[in-house]
Amino acid sequence: MFDDKEYYLFKKRGIILIEGQDRFKFMQGIISNDIELLRKKPSIYSSLLTPQGKFQHDFFISNFKEKFYLECDKSEQEEIINKFTMYKLRLDVKVSINSDYNIILSKKLSLCLEKVFIDYNKITTNEFNFNFIENYMNDRKKSILITGCSSGIGLETAKYLSQNGWQVFATCRKKEDIKKISSIDINCFHLDYNSEKSIDLALDEILKITNGKLYAVFNNGAFALPGALEDIPTDGMKEIFQTNFFGWHYLTRKIIPVMRKQGYGRIIQCSSILGFITLSYRGPYNATKWALEGYTDTLRLELQGTGINVISVRPGPIKTLIRENSFLHFKKWVDWEKSYLKKIYQKFLIPKLKKESNSFFNKLFELKAIDVAKIIHHSLHVKNPKFIYNVTIPTKFMYFMVRILSKKNLHKLLLRNSEPNQMPRET
Repeated sequence: MFDDKEYYLFKKRGIILIEGQDRFKFMQGIISNDIELLRKKPSIYSSLLTPQGKFQHDFFISNFKEKFYLECDKSEQEEIINKFTMYKLRLDVKVSINSDYNIILSKKLSLCLEKVFIDYNKITTNEFNFNFIENYMNDRKKSILITGCSSGIGLETAKYLSQNGWQVFATCRKKEDIKKISSIDINCFHLDYNSEKSIDLALDEILKITNGKLYAVFNNGAFALPGALEDIPTDGMKEIFQTNFFGWHYLTRKIIPVMRKQGYGRIIQCSSILGFITLSYRGPYNATKWALEGYTDTLRLELQGTGINVISVRPGPIKTLIRENSFLHFKKWVDWEKSYLKKIYQKFLIPKLKKESNSFFNKLFELKAIDVAKIIHHSLHVKNPKFIYNVTIPTKFMYFMVRILSKKNLHKLLLRNSEPNQMPRET
């Protein structure tokens, strides 16, 4: 890491200085952790949430010489300060960017390179020792395996976590995707959910690098197979279940003993809004995500008390390539020209698969893959993560409707909003 240098500068990390007599009162009201803890220990990890509880920013806070030093992503400094300023009111608080300090890793402190300190005008570590920087370095050593990183949520999560200090192990099926991700300084390995051998080889290589430890796994790799269930061959169902479910199970089983041995870990499953509701012509994907939800709930019960958190992330409309990629699987498995539903395929489904959606609904509610990545980041850092993270407004709305509507009325709602059902059938 040092390239024979004595120090390594973390250029992407910055510090916000918070000072004033009311700094404790001010911070207590806007951050997720108890700021009073800083009267007893030098540093804490915390985050900034919206009034609705939505994650915005995370950071480490240290108390030194009657001032708070907030260490965060340098690109977010201005935004954090602007949000803090909104809550200042008449409190005696001053918030500013502190550009005098540089966050560095020093060879001199430890042969293991585990300690970090702030060097300012040759102040020694003993005089100025911030545990939050040590915590940051420890987080850098936390490792995560992410599957399905060729594009979309997997790729953006790998990049975002890597930028925020995580040791990321990305995986892809195709050689060209592995080469692409490796070129941006992220460790990338071949892993195909359809091949147990590839899972074994990838995990073995990763564990050699991490000395047998792995903090988290993000099961993400999946595909969609659109079409009416009556037109989906059994082999097509087997293929999508192998990738979207059985492969996840195999990898998860391999990782659980590692996490049990170390006494901690996080298993994050990329589920979907279609894991608790159903939509027409998405049956195979619906089935895999519903199976995953049951699997994840059961796993959570069985791992209770082990230190291993099991988390389900449910994206709704997210701008990814899953629609375009699903068309390849549709052409492979669905003989639509001989189907009773030929007109629906011809007039609705195929045109929709061939082009990016321009619907008002998607333009209004669709999020980007990076938004999911930030949720993943939060779920990895927070002490007690939620069991389920519903991402996007449609997901949250439908989750509410599922809870209040009867099965019959929910069916009517879904049927009313399913466009193919309004089209004439082949006779």
